[in-house]
Amino acid sequence: MVDASLVFAVVAGIIIIGFTGELFFKKTGIPIYIFLILVGIIIGPIFGIFSREPLLPVLGLFAELTLLMVLFYGGIGMRFDAVLKGGGRAFIQVQFLEQQKSRKSLTGLYA
Repeated sequence: MVDASLVFAVVAGIIIIGFTGELFFKKTGIPIYIFLILVGIIIGPIFGIFSREPLLPVLGLFAELTLLMVLFYGGIGMRFDAVLKGGGRAFIQVQFLEQQKSRKSLTGLYA
């Protein structure tokens, strides 16, 4: 069983790294995700603080949560008027691509 103090230390370290990344983002304008990816590379493969094997079973979960965070923060930063302005064109493009895809699948059935 994992010691509770180790779990709290890891969580505290993650929170501190997140706050440091936010300060780094505000000063440089570089997205926080780039900073967090670089920190992950440094503490993982470079210094070997965390090994890969224990993390492999939960890698898919972390990837999904990361994608969710990126999309969520991207959506928060969007301006509503820009969405309305470009939404019609995006809707038409998606409809066109869906029609092309359905035509290809139908021609594949009858060819």
